[in-house]
Amino acid sequence: MTKELYSNSELRFCLSDEFKMEYLEPVGKYVNWKLQNGWDDYNELYHATEYFTKAMANKNVWIHSHLMMNKSDLACVALIVGGNLKSVENRIEIQNEEKSLLLKYFHIVDKGKGNGQKWLKEIIFPFYKNLEYQHFYIGSSHPKSFALYEKFGHCIYDYNLLSDNNLHERIGKIFRIDLSNLTGGQIKFLNKTAD
Repeated sequence: MTKELYSNSELRFCLSDEFKMEYLEPVGKYVNWKLQNGWDDYNELYHATEYFTKAMANKNVWIHSHLMMNKSDLACVALIVGGNLKSVENRIEIQNEEKSLLLKYFHIVDKGKGNGQKWLKEIIFPFYKNLEYQHFYIGSSHPKSFALYEKFGHCIYDYNLLSDNNLHERIGKIFRIDLSNLTGGQIKFLNKTAD
């Protein structure tokens, strides 16, 4: 089921309590952009598909799909994983697992407008804080995203990985965000089901 959490004159922010492969459309658009603008031979769409195929088969985790809609177009996706996080993330020690979440594959089609930061700060993080979750863990190998995550939390793990054909080294970080430290920006959530 998909429900609308919030909307404004331009965008609708929806939550689905399931995962569908079509939600990876923004990831696919990013991979297509990379093909046209300096491909680094790391296929996020392939890796996201592989990750969520395994996660859906894991009965010890659940997935929430946050969708930013511009009219009927999917403008952004943020995928949240909860439950037995140690079964899907073994690089770090997760504190208080039942009160922690993973943010996976946060991708925006139109970057640079501030929508991603606002979405995290005013909708996604407050939504889970209201549900009494305490921490988010976010891994990224996109250096341009590091500054965004550092605004909310701090890096707890650095890693390097090779691109799919071992042609490029990718620098990655995992950030922990303490939801109790986040203040302001909370919106009043809607209580209706999206079309």
